[in-house]
Amino acid sequence: GIVAAGQQIAYTHRILNNSGAAATFDLAVATTATLTPGWTAVVYADTNGDGVYSVGVDLAATNTRHLANGESQLLFVVVTAPALANPGEVQVTDLTARSQTNPAHVDSVTDTTTIPVAAAGHDLSGGGTRMAAPNFTAIFPGTLYNLTGGSVRYDFSLTASSLFGVDGLLHPTE
Repeated sequence: GIVAAGQQIAYTHRILNNSGAAATFDLAVATTATLTPGWTAVVYADTNGDGVYSVGVDLAATNTRHLANGESQLLFVVVTAPALANPGEVQVTDLTARSQTNPAHVDSVTDTTTIPVAAAGHDLSGGGTRMAAPNFTAIFPGTLYNLTGGSVRYDFSLTASSLFGVDGLLHPTE
């Protein structure tokens, strides 16, 4: 995700207990070292169940609640960039969940946070590849972050050739 220096971003994750038995999972966060000290990453549980990280409502969590087999819980990893973070700086955060009853049941996910570089004027991130059948809507999550310091109008147009390579399958960054 993209975040301005001194701001925070919340990543949403759903932990699913597919261990075959009820379990509680310990949560651990590890971050990469960056040029600027002061980055933080904290895991929060979706305390009010609304699916959106709410400051002062959702509570920090070091483990999941006790989950029945097949049950899931929504979590947020909130990364805060220091006010003096450098443009282009990247912070990688790993969230690991490990079963308390069977430590062999473990999984992890990675979130990457970037401080935008002002010279670009804007940053369009998110997306990915979607295959859509006729009359089907494909949703591309993402964020347009205006770095110009003023109001700017952005016009978007999508064509098959702008999304895919010659064979219709390759994303331009592949």
